[in-house]
Amino acid sequence: MTDILLINLGKGSREKPPLGYDRTTYRFEDGYEVETPLAGLALWKWLIHQGRAPISVRFAATSDAWEGKDEPLRKEIERLGLDTSTLDTWIEVAIPRRIEALWSILPELEDWAGRHHGDGEVPVLHMDLTHAWRAIPISQPWLALFLQRLGLIETGVMGYGAYDKGQTPTPYVDISAVMELAEWAAGVRDFERYGRVGVLRELLGEHGAEWARRVYGTGEAPDAGEALHHLRNLVSAAGAMETFLPAGLPLELGLEVGQRLKASCAEEVGRAMDRLIPGTAPLGRKLHAAASRFALKVPASAKGKKDTRIRLTLEEIERELDLVEYWSSLGAVGEALQALRELIVNRVLLALGFETGWLKETHRKAAQDRLNAVRPGSKTIGFDELPDDVQALGKLWDEVCRTRNSYAHAGMKEDPVKLGEDRDRLQSFIGRFRKLAADEGVWGLDGVLPDGDPSD
Repeated sequence: MTDILLINLGKGSREKPPLGYDRTTYRFEDGYEVETPLAGLALWKWLIHQGRAPISVRFAATSDAWEGKDEPLRKEIERLGLDTSTLDTWIEVAIPRRIEALWSILPELEDWAGRHHGDGEVPVLHMDLTHAWRAIPISQPWLALFLQRLGLIETGVMGYGAYDKGQTPTPYVDISAVMELAEWAAGVRDFERYGRVGVLRELLGEHGAEWARRVYGTGEAPDAGEALHHLRNLVSAAGAMETFLPAGLPLELGLEVGQRLKASCAEEVGRAMDRLIPGTAPLGRKLHAAASRFALKVPASAKGKKDTRIRLTLEEIERELDLVEYWSSLGAVGEALQALRELIVNRVLLALGFETGWLKETHRKAAQDRLNAVRPGSKTIGFDELPDDVQALGKLWDEVCRTRNSYAHAGMKEDPVKLGEDRDRLQSFIGRFRKLAADEGVWGLDGVLPDGDPSD
């Protein structure tokens, strides 16, 4: 693993030549101490002490701050016994009053990181954030996070020397936890919005492995196994989301997520998260809610084919509609239309009393025949003579089928799909479905078509 180090440098005080800062003893959390006026040099020494000597070290400063510092810096570096051959050119930075000031630094940092890639590994970037005008070091962890997201670096120590005149030694602390918090934010967003679990799986895995080693090694938490079990269920459910959501498979998604979460409720996951990282119980419950919104409620004792295990209820209709809206929000118009088409069929079957058996092909075909009978232009029944609500259902079914067919046959006909128009049309379909959904009479086509088994 390759380590590189960026040290911020400010103007300091003219009353404290030559480097502008008081000489102090920096103490690291492991007790290691370095006496120097520059906190970044103390971090350099500590990294060597840890067996992670940087192969490249650079200073970041404004032009005013750098003026007259080159020679005094080299003398202090040599006094500490540090290797001056690892010094690279200094990086000129500006006070980041606008985003342009940050963009201007990135090419230099990207090039630096790129020069130290090796054997498929990216360098670990450490930063000292102690000196310089506050806005400069405050902004740099976000630059590091940007580079990490691009896959150019891994972030290491984000160090700060908490100097207080008259206090000795000066604590040197690693504040890189803020970087992990940003990773958690990205992971939660990816999980909730896209069903992607990669970032969360990595974060939970790292903390879980460390926690398991600690608690099993000391015996301090005899119930740790149960907490880890609930976390694994959450990660497993997230994995099912990652697999089945992009495929547009409502039932398979619901079954897989439901099976993985059936032994772990929101409170159990919340408590498990709190054991892993104290204070994160609300996050655990939030993650459970994001996964369970798509889960099918299948009794643990139920066995047999899908159509006997899964009962068609209003709750299941809502779950499927939630999925339609989810795919619509991502712009997955084809998947949303296909699911909405089948959802309309399901709503007819529910109104006709098919709580079970609703997945049988014969029943589904007969339900579609009933819907086709009330489409505009149907020869089965006079459309203009139908009640207004039945006409509304017939039009909805007709338009959903026609729009969905354009995606099912995309690439096999001359006319391209009109994605922008269809996305707006899909939102209209969803609204119209919701308006009709609660009316049992319209879905059963009471007084319009024969009652009973649609397969008759």
